[in-house]
Amino acid sequence: MGLQYAVLSSGSIGNSYIFYDGFDSVVVDVGLTSRQMHLRIEQSEIPLSSIRAAFITHFHPDHAKGVSLFSKTLDIPVYINSYTAKRAPTLIVRSNIDVKRQKFFKISDNIQIGSSFIVTPFELCHDSEGTVGYSIKSLRTLKRAVIITDTGRLTEDAYYFASTADLLFLEANYDEHMLVTGPYPKELQDRIRGERGHLSNTEALNFVASFSPKEDRKIYLIHISDNNNSTERIRKVFEKLDSSFYSVLLPLKRGEYHCGTI
Repeated sequence: MGLQYAVLSSGSIGNSYIFYDGFDSVVVDVGLTSRQMHLRIEQSEIPLSSIRAAFITHFHPDHAKGVSLFSKTLDIPVYINSYTAKRAPTLIVRSNIDVKRQKFFKISDNIQIGSSFIVTPFELCHDSEGTVGYSIKSLRTLKRAVIITDTGRLTEDAYYFASTADLLFLEANYDEHMLVTGPYPKELQDRIRGERGHLSNTEALNFVASFSPKEDRKIYLIHISDNNNSTERIRKVFEKLDSSFYSVLLPLKRGEYHCGTI
């Protein structure tokens, strides 16, 4: 068996991802209600009993609103950036995660989950203190999945992990033209395209194009804005990327469920 994965949802409706190696699984972000999480995980046919931990990228509601009840119901730990605890502890308090389930890490820690995964957090840049991306390496399949979402700037570590990924989930939040001609006030436009905002389609394309070709790489474009982007716009931008860089290139609509195996 390979590494099974499911995008339970992405975008403003909620964000969550799960990875399963046939024995154990880990969840990244719990931006859906606990009930929705259970229903969508059951749809993926990944056993709820296999879940060993949840990892949070940051504490905006669309990434963490369901984590308290979800972690309590399954009795699993929740991994959180210690920088968030230092700089914005009220975010964690408001999340209502049981203290006994809170596990804190530092950037670049290699967090081992049983005999199944090494999860490595790396720094991203967003307007929520301590936002991170994750590299999830499967020790059984030797496959690496990487999640990069909610960032206005891409770090060297983001490049390193993404360029070596077999499976990449990458934010392509907005189309530049749609943003500046759309309904959002300038202040909000500036936040979205700022260093602590989100990635545009072009920034996502340029990032992937800077990698070495890898024909078996699967790429999913995620966290797509309803108001400032479309899957059609993303496909048009990514037409410029040679197919030697990927085997699958798929933009996911807001809230879209998708599963697969690498």
